[in-house]
Amino acid sequence: MIQRDDGKYDKFGYHVASNLEHHHMHIAPYGTGSVVKTAIICIVIFIVAVLSIIRTMVVPRATSSWLAASVSQAVVLSVRAVAATRRTFPARESVLAWAGPLIILFQMIVWLLLFLLAYGLMIFGVGTLDFGDSMRESGSSLFTLGFASINTESQTIIDFMAAATGPIVIALLIGFLPTIYSIYLDRETDVTQMSTMGGEPTWGPELLCRLSVSGAITTLPELCASWTDWTTRIRLTHVNYPMLLRVRSTRSTRNFVLALLTMVDAAALYLSLTKTQPRKEAFSLLLAGDQTLEVL
Repeated sequence: MIQRDDGKYDKFGYHVASNLEHHHMHIAPYGTGSVVKTAIICIVIFIVAVLSIIRTMVVPRATSSWLAASVSQAVVLSVRAVAATRRTFPARESVLAWAGPLIILFQMIVWLLLFLLAYGLMIFGVGTLDFGDSMRESGSSLFTLGFASINTESQTIIDFMAAATGPIVIALLIGFLPTIYSIYLDRETDVTQMSTMGGEPTWGPELLCRLSVSGAITTLPELCASWTDWTTRIRLTHVNYPMLLRVRSTRSTRNFVLALLTMVDAAALYLSLTKTQPRKEAFSLLLAGDQTLEVL
């Protein structure tokens, strides 16, 4: 029998690690290929999350992000599935009204989870922690909790990067939400006014009848000019921020697309039935409305 040396060799001469050493052993392979694969995966995840955030919240133009679009589609399908179980139209509308806010919330959650995974893989690749402890340290740094950290140079740098990323993402969202709701309030102000003039739900012939009965039919060109500007703003903002298409009005009988159709119908009827009244404003609204509906 071979003599053991401090309990670390068995009778066949093989080294036996203690329970403490086994607990702290790095479960990842030490080969260069495994480190390279881990680095590639975490870099790809990090880039995907960063590009999605930039395209969704920073770049002021219609840029597509497959990640944000996938999250939006998943939320919309889930909300529609729940709404399909409701029997009445107001009940379905009350469920569908959650789609827009949930899209914004889940996009932020997915971004933070991707950063959590990316930094966790970075720590796992360069350090001596197992995967669970690496994710724990990543979450501690990303959410600036600071309850888990390792005093090594490489991991400290990653901790600083993660600690900066979490507040930046949340700060971008804090600045993003007022922009979204400012656009929403600007849109819904005119939609609410239209429900007063054109009924609820709004209808083009109803709008013309009320204007005619009240003796305000001559103000229709001015109204068309105002809605042409509104239509242009809607086309610009809702293309740049597609989640606004899912943010519904405060009442189930109001809808910004229906309000736009009401004005377009009223302008078309006005052009067909009058020859002596000003026509430029109504014609401009028809062109702007058609382009906006086509784009949206």
